[in-house]
Amino acid sequence: MGAFSGGRTPQKGSKSNSPLTRNADLALFPHTYAKRDFLSVLIMIPRKTLDLASPGISPSLPVAQEIVLYGTGILGKHVLKGLIQTGNPPVAICDGSEEQWGRQIEGFPILSPSQAIAKYGINATFVVCVFSSGSLFARIRRTLIEQGCSAVIPPLPFMWKHADTMLPFFPYDLPARILSQKEELQEVYAMLGDETSRELFEANLKFRVAGDLGAL
Repeated sequence: MGAFSGGRTPQKGSKSNSPLTRNADLALFPHTYAKRDFLSVLIMIPRKTLDLASPGISPSLPVAQEIVLYGTGILGKHVLKGLIQTGNPPVAICDGSEEQWGRQIEGFPILSPSQAIAKYGINATFVVCVFSSGSLFARIRRTLIEQGCSAVIPPLPFMWKHADTMLPFFPYDLPARILSQKEELQEVYAMLGDETSRELFEANLKFRVAGDLGAL
């Protein structure tokens, strides 16, 4: 998280940028100081993502034509319905919970991961439709790849590709819509007076704009 804290470089003869000095600066000049830090947060977001977030451009993700959805909770059901609306439904859905196997959603039988991998693991892209932190997604991805999946991706970049039918949805939206509120975001950031809150804000911003689950 330290890479996001764009603190000021101390000048010769000035006080060091220690946590105590930083907190004092925030108390005395919250808008000026936080604005500088907030801009450093945006600088840390990949340039390609910011370019894709320009008005009229939707970020996309190259994936195989065959899609398998992993996860049948609220997010999985939403993505499934979105794909059906596009006219390109997934070839299968699966879930890690054994009690879900054999049930149906929108006419699709819920497979076990091993069943889905045996049939589609080589040619399909598996989209992990689970509200999760980066560590949980990494564990699911690692397990699926170890069992034979050739491609496993998180949900947000995939939802960018199908924004017309999938977004906005809870915390998920296109980067362009989020960054169009940059001034409002900057004002909120300026109100944060402790490092933990600022780090959480930075992590969520990076996740929502760059699709980086590892930030959470």
